[in-house]
Amino acid sequence: MNFDLEKEADVYYKSSSFAVKMQGDSLMNNLDTTALEMRQRGFASLDYDSAIYTINEWVRHYVNQSGWSEYDKDGVSWFIALFSISYCKCVQNTDVSLEKVFKDCFIQYYQQ
Repeated sequence: MNFDLEKEADVYYKSSSFAVKMQGDSLMNNLDTTALEMRQRGFASLDYDSAIYTINEWVRHYVNQSGWSEYDKDGVSWFIALFSISYCKCVQNTDVSLEKVFKDCFIQYYQQ
């Protein structure tokens, strides 16, 4: 694994987490709704690697829909944070931390 990419994943995890917290309850309510929709569509039954892959596909789609470059790390990390939080809420009883989900998504996204 690329050490620099791991360090970047750590930096972007911390900054994205802060940005999400600054958005307040409105955003968290939207993420609760997203998690519920994910659960209803069977997302919680995906194996972890498939979930990470799917999140990254969604990230790529929403980054493009927003008019950002697929390699804009600020935009990419924003959507990774949103979908990672929703994923963790969706699967609820997982031992996988939000930090791990975010970093795995970030690293895989930029290794493709």
